[in-house]
Amino acid sequence: MKKLCAILTLVVIINLGFGSAAPTPARADTFDAVIDVLGAVATYAAVKEMLQETEFKMQSQVFQKYKKELGVSRDDAANEMLYRIFTRVGAAPGNGEILARPPSYFVVPDGAINAFRALGNVIAVNVGVFHEFGFNEDMVAFIVTHEMGHGTKRHALRQVEGILPLQVAAQLIAKRYGEYIPEYQFRLAGLVLLHIRNNGYSVPFEYEADNTGFEYAVNAGYNPGGAAAAFIRMNSFYEDKPSLFQALFNPRTHPTHQQRIANFSNKLTAFSGNNITVNGTGVNVKGQLLLNTKPIGARMAEERAFLVAGNLARVFHQSPRPTEPATVEYGTLMLAGRRIMTPVPGEPTAEELCNKLNKVLGFPDAPAGVPASAPKPSNPHWVEL
Repeated sequence: MKKLCAILTLVVIINLGFGSAAPTPARADTFDAVIDVLGAVATYAAVKEMLQETEFKMQSQVFQKYKKELGVSRDDAANEMLYRIFTRVGAAPGNGEILARPPSYFVVPDGAINAFRALGNVIAVNVGVFHEFGFNEDMVAFIVTHEMGHGTKRHALRQVEGILPLQVAAQLIAKRYGEYIPEYQFRLAGLVLLHIRNNGYSVPFEYEADNTGFEYAVNAGYNPGGAAAAFIRMNSFYEDKPSLFQALFNPRTHPTHQQRIANFSNKLTAFSGNNITVNGTGVNVKGQLLLNTKPIGARMAEERAFLVAGNLARVFHQSPRPTEPATVEYGTLMLAGRRIMTPVPGEPTAEELCNKLNKVLGFPDAPAGVPASAPKPSNPHWVEL
């Protein structure tokens, strides 16, 4: 009967009314249960109010707290890039909701690949993101805009509002009926709540932040292949294949890297009007293989495939049927005035790629353009892909 008390509390309250008769032991236990429930409700309301205040009224305090706790990187290149990304993304058409509540941000002097968005509208990015991504701004931008997406979609507050009642209820039941419920049942219930929390809130929120961040970044003109390239890079640093034991008893809060790469790959293809696809190191245009990319330095072939595909996707997004053929300028493949790629050792020459791309586009007799042997123009921002 004790275990049923919580379920029957509301029914008993209705039948009790507000009479002045002294409560029986059974009724006293019910009143205690009611007091516990009211206490739990008050706790939930207080915590929710505190979190709301932190999110909307304490940005400066939270910002200073995290800078003091984590430190601030003095890496000028990283700080300048982060400032440039926030400025560029915030000013882009379609990204107005970011400027409605501009985040505070800083670079953390931590070499790991990580970033977070905290209650209080504060975004922190580890300096390791910049260095491990080779200061590729297209890739770093997607890490930053992902965190922006968490903020504009209010994921922290929504998660608390969804999870806190479950946790309060679990604690209430443990307090009232813990002595009547076997320990293994408590552990099983806790495991169920953990799965509900992670799979019901965290994982969907991560996908929403990914998708929102993708839109923010491409609105700002960043390479739409940068998101998938970033997670390919992360996957090479961190093992992302949980064991069966981990899947059961420590359920993940984020999608796997492979799931996120697949999602970003699909978004790139959709952005291109379904003209560009990536399969491993293969870059395909209108269903035909253009090339298999090769690595160069620390840049992996799979990363380069998405970066090259992203440049092509941008062209096809703006012009589904390019009216002018591809050309070669100073050893770089160009299409519609946009730089697509500069081949590296092991890849076809720019002229070979140009001829192949033009055949796919229906320009079989187009000239290759400026020879690769011609001197490159002076450009301090020239970056080999």
